[in-house]
Amino acid sequence: MDGYPQDLEPRGIGTAAKEGFSAWWVRARDSFPTVPRNVARQWLHRHWGQSRFRWLPSHGTQFTLECWQPAQVAALKIWHEGTPPYVDWGDDLLADAAKPKLYRTDLASIMNRHHRWPAPPIVWHRAAPLANEPVSDLPIGFVLVEGNRRVAMAKALERRGLLLAQLPVWVLRYPNS
Repeated sequence: MDGYPQDLEPRGIGTAAKEGFSAWWVRARDSFPTVPRNVARQWLHRHWGQSRFRWLPSHGTQFTLECWQPAQVAALKIWHEGTPPYVDWGDDLLADAAKPKLYRTDLASIMNRHHRWPAPPIVWHRAAPLANEPVSDLPIGFVLVEGNRRVAMAKALERRGLLLAQLPVWVLRYPNS
């Protein structure tokens, strides 16, 4: 958010000694007063400098934690610059859980076992374009900001009839858009 201000960058980013979330949040939280702690951990700290939505302003944001049904997750489009993820991407990611531990991702194992995601993805309810948006092909409606892999796997679980109901989702809104 806010273009990732350089003075708020987690110390040691890109190294094994990256500043932990709790220490970073003490320094950064006053700059993101409307961003919930969990959103800051999942999106800002974890993806610092890498999110395609780094240009979104933090001023005026409203985040609500909502419960979504599997059909709502299935309808969510995964907007992706360039080539979009293919339909079976979630199935391929879930197949990682069957690989030997050295080659599998913990996320795939968790989602295969529990049929839900371990942390809520972040979805922007884009009611209208924001001023100075740097992209022109964003849809009106719900736009996935963070959690592409979780949502892709959830869609695969939903197609199999295995996705649990009442899935938590952080929804970002700008009240004046």
